[in-house]
Amino acid sequence: MQEHYKTDYLKDLNTSNKLVHSPYFKSNYLKIQGTLQKEYSSVDSFVVYICVEGSIKIDYENKMYTLIKDDTILFPACINHIKIKSNQVCILEISI
Repeated sequence: MQEHYKTDYLKDLNTSNKLVHSPYFKSNYLKIQGTLQKEYSSVDSFVVYICVEGSIKIDYENKMYTLIKDDTILFPACINHIKIKSNQVCILEISI
């Protein structure tokens, strides 16, 4: 067993960066600055966002949701797209 385990991953801006993809779940790291449109129509699963740094405004069908550090939101599988706005935020994106 390793004493110091760390997973290396990309931290590209405004894109989903793969953390862990297994048969059971997928997790991605998103560093967002500005406005980003996310399309989930091809994802046959709910999507969970966990805000790990900063704050974010999420626009879904003209309703605004705000997340700050340590907040979590679950998007049902029926949601196809959202619009994200932030000066700078880091998000964990999880789906099945």
